[in-house]
Amino acid sequence: MQVQLPATDETTLTPVLRESKGLRADRASGRCALHSCWSRSLRHQSRRRQRPRLKILQPQLQFASPGLPPLWLIRAKLVTEFDVNGLKVLVKRREGSQTAVVGLFLRGGATNINEKNAGIEALMLDLASEASANFPRERMRSESSRMGTNISYGINYDYSALIMGTTRRNLDRSWQMFTDVALHPSFAPDDFERVKNRLIVARNDDQDTPDSYLQQLQSRSVYAGHPYVNNPEGTAESIKRLTLEDVKRYHQQVMQTSRLLLVVVGDVDPQQIRSGLQLRSANFRAGTTRHRLRRHWRSIVPPWTSPRATCRPTM
Repeated sequence: MQVQLPATDETTLTPVLRESKGLRADRASGRCALHSCWSRSLRHQSRRRQRPRLKILQPQLQFASPGLPPLWLIRAKLVTEFDVNGLKVLVKRREGSQTAVVGLFLRGGATNINEKNAGIEALMLDLASEASANFPRERMRSESSRMGTNISYGINYDYSALIMGTTRRNLDRSWQMFTDVALHPSFAPDDFERVKNRLIVARNDDQDTPDSYLQQLQSRSVYAGHPYVNNPEGTAESIKRLTLEDVKRYHQQVMQTSRLLLVVVGDVDPQQIRSGLQLRSANFRAGTTRHRLRRHWRSIVPPWTSPRATCRPTM
C-alpha cells in the first residue's frame, strides 16, 4: 500500500518519511524471510523425493552382485520353449495370475501382400474371430460373455496376431474356442459382407482425417520400392476387390507351422499346453516360408520410421 505524504512543513514530514521507510524495510525483510523458508522447504522436499529412488535401486544392485544371478536370467527360467509338428511354442508361467493370454503370431506382415490384395490379412483375422465351425456367432458371443473371454486381432507391417484373453478357470473351454477359430473359421458369407463393409468405411475415414492422410503420403514416399509401401490394413479400393474365396485361399496359405509362433502367458502348465497341441497336431500343416524381405532393406529402413501397429478387439 502506497503511503500518502501530507503537504506540511519539514517537521511534520520527517516522522512520516521514517514510518514509510520502516514499512518498506519490514516488507523487504519479510520477503527475504519468506524466500528463505521457501528455499529450505524445496530443498527438504527434494531430499525426500530422492530417498525412495535409492531404495528402489538397492534390489537392482543386489542382482548385479557376483553371488546372485542377473534379473534377466531369472525371468528366462520362467519361459518354456518347445516345438509341436514344427510349431514353435513359448509358455511363460506366472504363478498366482488369475488371467491368461494366448497369442498366435503370423510371420510376414507386408511381405505377404501386394498392392492388389492389401488388407486381406486384416480381413481374414477379423472374419475368423466372428465365428468358427463348432462355435457359431451367437454361441461364441454368449459363451465369451459368460466366461469373460475376448478374442481379438492385431496387425502391423512385420507380423499379425490372433489374441485371446480369458480367466484361468475358463482357460480349457476358451482354448477350445481359440483353436477352432484359428484352424476352422466358419467364413460365413453374411459375416464376410458385414466385416468387409466395416473395413472399407474405416479406410475411407483415414483419408478424411488430415493427419492420417498425411501419414499415408509420407509412407508412400519413404518406403517407395520397399515392401512397407503396401499397408497391411489395405485401402478402400484393395478391400473392395477381395472375395470370400480369396480369404479362404489366403487362410490355407498362411496357417502353416513354419509361419506361426504360439505364445501363452499365465499360471499354466507347459506340459498341458504341449499335450493339447499334440492332439491337434494333425490339423497343422508344416509348409515352407519364403522370405521376400531382403537383407539390404533392413539396413535402409531407419528405426524411427517403423510403421505403427493396430489392434481392434472383436465383440
